[in-house]
Amino acid sequence: LDTKAGEFIATATAPFFLELATFTPHNPSPVAPRNIGSHAGAQAPRDPTYDTAVDNPPSWSVGMPPIRPKEAKRLDAFWQQRAESAESVADSVDAVIATLARTGHDKDTLVIVTSDNGFHVGSYRLHRGKRTAFDVDTVVPLVVLGPGISAGRVVPQMASETDMGPTISEAMGAAAPDWVDGRSLWPLLDTSRTYGESTAWRTAVLSESLGTAVFGDPDYQLVAPPSYKAMRTREWLYVESETGERELYNRVADPYELHNVIATAPKEIVDALHEQFTALVACAGASCRVADTRELPQ
Repeated sequence: LDTKAGEFIATATAPFFLELATFTPHNPSPVAPRNIGSHAGAQAPRDPTYDTAVDNPPSWSVGMPPIRPKEAKRLDAFWQQRAESAESVADSVDAVIATLARTGHDKDTLVIVTSDNGFHVGSYRLHRGKRTAFDVDTVVPLVVLGPGISAGRVVPQMASETDMGPTISEAMGAAAPDWVDGRSLWPLLDTSRTYGESTAWRTAVLSESLGTAVFGDPDYQLVAPPSYKAMRTREWLYVESETGERELYNRVADPYELHNVIATAPKEIVDALHEQFTALVACAGASCRVADTRELPQ
C-alpha cells in the first residue's frame, strides 16, 4: 500500500485525493519484523472500565463474569500484538508525509488521520470487540495536518465522520451535495476563520450500530449488544436499542460511563435528549444541521 500511495502522489496532478485504508490491525494483526517487540509488556488499559460491570446494565450484559487471570494474560498478549501491528499504520502515515515532502506537496496538502471505530479489550468485562455505544468503541482520534492549521492545537467541538465529505470538498474547492448530512470542519481547523457568532456548532452527534457480525467475521464477538442508535452530547450518552431498552450515562460526572442513570435522571433531560435523538435519526442533509444544534434544558 505504501508503494502504491507513493506512486500515486508522485504522478498525480493537483488537486488530488488519496484514501489509504489498511486492514491492519484487524485479526490476525500481522506485525512487521521491524516492529516486533516495540510494545513488549504492553497491557490492555487498566482504566476504571477494565473488568468492571455497568451499574444498572442493559439486559445483554447482565451477569458478565469477572475476567479470570488466564484470560487477562491472553487479552494483554492480544493488546500487545494489535499495538505492534498498528505501528505499520504509523509507518504508512510517515511514508505518505515523506512522499509529500519529496514531491513538493507538503505545503499544499491536507492530511487527515482517523479511524472508523475504537476497540475495547477488557472494558466492562467484555473481552474484545467494538460494537458497543461506549466512548471506548465510538470516539476515535482525528488528527489533521496542513496549510493554515496550527500545530498542536486541540479543538473542543464535536466532529463526526459525516464531516469528512464536506471538509475534503471545501479543501478541494468544491461544494458538497445538498444531501450530505455533515459540516465542513474548516471553520474549526483554520484559526484565521470563524464559523460566525450567529451560527451554532453542533451540540450532539449520532452513532448507529445496525448490523450483526457472524462467526468468521474479524469483528465477531461472543457477547455483543443488539443493534442500537446512540446520541452523544458533551454531557450525555443516550442509547436506544432494538430491544426497546434505553441507557443514559452522564459523561461529566461519570466519564467512564459505568452508571446507567436512565431511571433516575430528570424527566425533562431525558425527554429533551429523546426529542433531539429522534430528530437526528430522521434528518437528512440541511435538516441535520438544525437537529444537531439543539440546546438541552439546564
